[in-house]
Amino acid sequence: MTLAALIACTTPAPVGLPPVPAGPSTPRFTRRDLPGTGVDRHRFLGAGVAVADFDDDGHLDLLLPGPHDVRLLRGPGLEADPDAIPARDWAQTVGAAAADADGDGDLDVIVTRFGPPDVLLRNRGDGTFEDAAPPALDVSNYSQSAAWADIDGDGDLDLAIAGHGPVEGGEQVLIPGPADPTRLLLNDGKGGFTDATDRIPPRMQDAYTFVVTFSDLDGDGAPDLYQGNDFPIFEEGLAAVQRGDRFALAPELGLQLHAAGMGMGVADVDADGGDDFLIPVWNRVVYLRSRDGIWVNHAQAAGMAPAADRDEPYVGWGADWGDLDNDGQLDAVVVFGHLDPVSAVSPSGTTTDNALRQRDAVFARQGAGQYEETSALWGLEEDGAGRGVVVADLNGDGGLDVVRRDLNGPTVVHLSDYGPAQWLVVRPRPMVRAVGAKVAVHHDGAVQIRTIRAGGTGLACSGPPEAHFGLGATDTVDRVVITWPDGTLTERTQVSSGQVLTLR
Repeated sequence: MTLAALIACTTPAPVGLPPVPAGPSTPRFTRRDLPGTGVDRHRFLGAGVAVADFDDDGHLDLLLPGPHDVRLLRGPGLEADPDAIPARDWAQTVGAAAADADGDGDLDVIVTRFGPPDVLLRNRGDGTFEDAAPPALDVSNYSQSAAWADIDGDGDLDLAIAGHGPVEGGEQVLIPGPADPTRLLLNDGKGGFTDATDRIPPRMQDAYTFVVTFSDLDGDGAPDLYQGNDFPIFEEGLAAVQRGDRFALAPELGLQLHAAGMGMGVADVDADGGDDFLIPVWNRVVYLRSRDGIWVNHAQAAGMAPAADRDEPYVGWGADWGDLDNDGQLDAVVVFGHLDPVSAVSPSGTTTDNALRQRDAVFARQGAGQYEETSALWGLEEDGAGRGVVVADLNGDGGLDVVRRDLNGPTVVHLSDYGPAQWLVVRPRPMVRAVGAKVAVHHDGAVQIRTIRAGGTGLACSGPPEAHFGLGATDTVDRVVITWPDGTLTERTQVSSGQVLTLR
């Protein structure tokens, strides 16, 4: 289905999202630390988290990869399950992305590692896992994040894994040559994968990639690729669209980013049918906003400016979007954290000095596309060596919570007290067909749109296969429309707020 057709079937004119009346509610968050092991160096190990209901009990669980093990914490209490993950060598573990890889109705996990082979954990059906060991993964690769999507329309989920690599120190950071490749693996539907990395342009393969994500960039209904790349002096951030069975670079989209892109938040912020991208970099964030198929950096105009002082937010890592105050508009969480540099001078000639503790930033949307930094006001002021972040409703109360990895040790969870505002969660099922589905909720003369994703967000992270909507004071939404990846529609009308709605 084309982008124009999608908008026509889901969006009333005019397209846009005015503020929703929400009553006198300022969200507040309560911090909880989940014990973890710190790392000797603040680099990448232990950067990610996968948030999903792995045992299908109605509660979200946390799968924490790295730095030297993989742990599963069961919801709602988030207690460790020592028997869930198979014992093996988990050295150099970075991130995780959850999806139904084998189409059996439960969520499996790809675990990425910086050097050793990545690992596919197959869910036994009860939220415990076994090592699936597909041969296509049995190669050494300096992997970072991963993302799932059905790129060939055959009904199963294919896999992209971001490739990075080691660099050399000395007086100045030296990039020795191409990174390990960003890989593309086609799911054969029988528990195995076929390496199709040659479908990706060589420049995308060679880049030092932190995050790769799937997004329909040209509006033709097929998943395209976008990368957040480290060391832009070697290769900047790149976008590629599907052309037949290949991906072709698309510089005309305006997505080529000459900045060290670390993580990535992806969402259709303004409900125009196109994804918008929030990319943390050094000393700033980049907000690439879509307009008629072209993307422009809107960060300065939107008021998304962290403090410039190096003792404040400086080295950006993970990012995620979510309606934290349930007012009907997406807010943004950006995680900053110390990096142990290998040299005092970057490849571009600037200093790599940065503070040991750096504050995160929360940008709350205030209407008319403007944002205000509200970390302290909302009780989300956090500092440390942060990396990945996922925004999800952990305790099922309708308010979005924030999960953040900190390389100093604890995984930090901020639980929301969301106040009187209304909400709705939509779960498209089955999960293998839900990835890539667009969920539109029509209410109060406007529309909100979410896309179901499997990895490719935050930094080496993935969230649950569901769509959360803040509704302000709205008790009943007019329509809920799911546009599935094959273009078919599922619709419900007059849906009450304050519930989890499962649609097949």
